Amino acid sequence: MKRLHLLLIVVLALTLAATAIWGMLWIYGSKDKVPAGTEAAGLPLGGLHRAEALQLLQTYRQALDSRVVTLADGTPSASFGADKPAAADAAGSGGAANGASSRAPSPGTASSGDGGAPAQAADGAPPGESGAERSRGWTLAELGLRLDASGAEAALKRLGTGSAWERAKYRWRWERQLPVRLLDDRQAFDAAIRSEWGFYDERKPVDAVRTITSYDQVVYTPGRSVMHLDLDRQHAELLRWASAGLGPAEPAPARSGARLRGLDGPALLRELGREASRETPLLLRSVAPAKTVESLKAEGVERRIASFSTDYRTSSQGRAFNVSETARTLDGWEMKPGEVFDYGEIIRITERETGYREAPVILNGQFTRGIGGGICQVSSTLYNAALRAGLEIVERRNHSVPVSYLPKGQDATFAEGVINFRFRNTTGKHLVIRATSGGGQLTIKLFGTMPREVRYSVASKTVRTLPAPVQLRRSGGLAPGQQIVQKKGRTGYIVETYRIKYVDGKEVSRVRLSRDTYKPQPSVILEGPAAAPAPAPGPEAGPEGAREAGPAGGAPTPGGSAAPTPAPAPAGDRGALAAPEGGMEGSPGDLLEDGLRVLQPEALLPGLTVKLVG
Repeated sequence: MKRLHLLLIVVLALTLAATAIWGMLWIYGSKDKVPAGTEAAGLPLGGLHRAEALQLLQTYRQALDSRVVTLADGTPSASFGADKPAAADAAGSGGAANGASSRAPSPGTASSGDGGAPAQAADGAPPGESGAERSRGWTLAELGLRLDASGAEAALKRLGTGSAWERAKYRWRWERQLPVRLLDDRQAFDAAIRSEWGFYDERKPVDAVRTITSYDQVVYTPGRSVMHLDLDRQHAELLRWASAGLGPAEPAPARSGARLRGLDGPALLRELGREASRETPLLLRSVAPAKTVESLKAEGVERRIASFSTDYRTSSQGRAFNVSETARTLDGWEMKPGEVFDYGEIIRITERETGYREAPVILNGQFTRGIGGGICQVSSTLYNAALRAGLEIVERRNHSVPVSYLPKGQDATFAEGVINFRFRNTTGKHLVIRATSGGGQLTIKLFGTMPREVRYSVASKTVRTLPAPVQLRRSGGLAPGQQIVQKKGRTGYIVETYRIKYVDGKEVSRVRLSRDTYKPQPSVILEGPAAAPAPAPGPEAGPEGAREAGPAGGAPTPGGSAAPTPAPAPAGDRGALAAPEGGMEGSPGDLLEDGLRVLQPEALLPGLTVKLVG
């Protein structure tokens, strides 16, 4: 019996204990107040009823999002200078005090005025003058910075949901720092700032300029930096201010939110020691030009290192045009160290931009009408300048015939698609080519780096003269034995050219550059038919005692037909340079130099036909 009583007592005690514990859990889990010490983004919420905490958190969030940031541009010369776009200048002039924007100010925008009249700056100068300041204000929300308190709100709402056990367990595990984060829309921030001061970023820095004067002096003009918006630094500074105090607070006595009940946004911020507004200068960064005086000087264009001139005063108007336009394209051409100059590119650019005019060209060693005559005078002049600068010649060929404006062996021809003129910049620094034409003279100068004690000269010598061959041709239009020179021949030459290097005025080397052949051109002589012996009279002889001569003055044959006219002599050599199979602007195998196209066929040598091009 005693055991039964003891068992009943134990069961009753356990039941009472369980009931007490359950009751305590129910009471603990059913509490409506936020646990003490709870904070959200620096806002104490402990001790408040759940609904009060939610309302206070919403007021706090709205107050933080509505804080005003005013940016002030204290550089009136930049904001109102003459180089500012007109639209931006109009937006910043008149209607606001202290140079403030004339647009309707956002909350907290620094502005004043009397009836919209332009206000005077502190020093009495009107807006836009020296001392004026342009300012503009935005809320943090307008700048893309918003407080996201959804996590804290969800945590507060969950305090009153679920079973008693779940509520008690949730309250027991309660985190005193509720989750709050600051949302950052960088695009909105950039767009807002640029809407007011975007004209800064429209400005372009001015590169430093290297000028070569008419006296061959290399002069440098400094560039100019400009100010652009420093949005990265501006954003980082604003983000630090906006997020200050929003993180977990340092260990401190728990603060109760009861004293904050009923406060509006501004009062709440003041009570918590938060700034409701902030004025900060507009941050700018200097943007330097891509080319500075220092970077240009480092390229090594120190002085004139070579110069050469040729004369074209006797040229036709078309040829003078071709020379001057090609020189215009060449003028100012810059080469990097090790770069290979391609004369064909100069020709292509000139033909595309201005085109070439009619002037004599060289076809198979003889002059004829064409387009582009004179282009080789530019390449030959440049060749001589490059030689005197000690540059490496990559590709060069002489004309098929000597030219009048240069000594033999010192010319450089050009045949499109076949022969080019190329040289390499071996100075180790940049090289600038200047070309001028006028008054019948073409001058090309090279500017770069070369030791002052070094200079080069060029010398050519004729090592062999090649006499012009003679071609004799029969002509029925001439009297027997009569001769007429149809085409005068031209003597050929074999020429060697040397580059001589001097150091401190003393010759240190002499290098053969080329051994050029200018092939002779044949003389063509027309001769009447040889005198034929009188035929013996026969029974069928006419009154004159002879038959009518055969065609073309040929001697009659016993069968009554004329003897065949002697075949013309071989045409001989037609140029110093062999053209590749397929030829150029003419018949297959023809070589066109010092020009681009042939205008009309001319039988320069009997039997030569030229296909019209262009």
